[in-house]
Amino acid sequence: MSGCDSHDRTGSIHVKHQDRPAVINERNVDLFTKRSHIGRYTAASIASLLALSLASCSERSSEPMDTATQSTASQSATSSEKQGQWPRTIESLDGDGKKTEVTIEHQPERIVSTSVTLTGSLLAIDAPVKATGTVNNRPPLANSQGFFTQWADVADQRGVEPIYQGQPSVEAILAQKPDLVVMSSSGQDSAIDLYNQLAGTVPTLVVDYSRQGWEDTARALGKATGHESGAEDAIHRYDERVKEVKESITKPEQPVNIVSLAKNNGGLNFWTKNSAQGRVLTDLGFDVAQPPENLVDTTSQYAKRKDARPVSAENSALALTGRSIFALNADGKTKPSEAMAQNPQLATVPAVKDGHVYDLAPEDFRIDYYSAMNMLDEIKNFFAK
Repeated sequence: MSGCDSHDRTGSIHVKHQDRPAVINERNVDLFTKRSHIGRYTAASIASLLALSLASCSERSSEPMDTATQSTASQSATSSEKQGQWPRTIESLDGDGKKTEVTIEHQPERIVSTSVTLTGSLLAIDAPVKATGTVNNRPPLANSQGFFTQWADVADQRGVEPIYQGQPSVEAILAQKPDLVVMSSSGQDSAIDLYNQLAGTVPTLVVDYSRQGWEDTARALGKATGHESGAEDAIHRYDERVKEVKESITKPEQPVNIVSLAKNNGGLNFWTKNSAQGRVLTDLGFDVAQPPENLVDTTSQYAKRKDARPVSAENSALALTGRSIFALNADGKTKPSEAMAQNPQLATVPAVKDGHVYDLAPEDFRIDYYSAMNMLDEIKNFFAK
């Protein structure tokens, strides 16, 4: 170790560099001068040696530095300080879906999630989820408790309690004595109708995951729970996996569609390039095609969502313009590729006829950190070099 490396690297300051956490450890080294019987000449000699040593270090420190690292150091220190500051006021939505704010007095220790989609993101950032609402679905989408299969094992390990299935219950939520309730404003797991009953009793955060990728959702939850670093860690792991998969596959014919089978009317729901599913594909460099507005079914329950564009059965063939199609069926009962091939209206679509329909797992219907990582594995298996 050189003389300039005399400072020991212990205590930690978290730095956010290009949206990635890094750690810089520093210990200030104090220079103590002690009285002694050393003569004036000797002291002067020591001073000269110290001056030469400091000059050498100064020359080294004047060498070009990574300006991005230098500029983010102060930002990350500020971010690290903010991560521990309470109370904090967080942007949210109210019971009507309008923008509002929620004040959280202290870092949450007992979080209740009313949204199974958001529960996955909370677990991924290591937030203290004590209980969650669940779904009525059974395998392969969810386990017997109603936990999504992609994070069911994690929830079991952390002792997360299922408090209701399907229909949200104010009594069940409050019985957990939460210091933060998290809910979604959209999707079948939304408990937005309970907002007014809960918001006056316990801090209630409402997130619209349909308008953003899972990364943005994780960051929003990280800010609300004081687990910002957990969110960045999860995103970093995902990004590293994206790089690995991109290098190991040969992309299919472009553009691509990503669709899910509609439950009752024989139509298709097209996930947009800005949906959580679409973003996994665009992260891999895929070109996601989506249907023109004149083909969108405005009567569908999905019509107002930003992440999906519903198309009725009679227009589905026209909307399938992708050279390759990724398809999923949330109930897992029928392979979507088989259902599309057996549908007379879709069987002649080039991608269907040529066998370029790739079945995604049912859990990809709800994208969080865990299902996003699983989806990357699926893509790698489809197109490995």
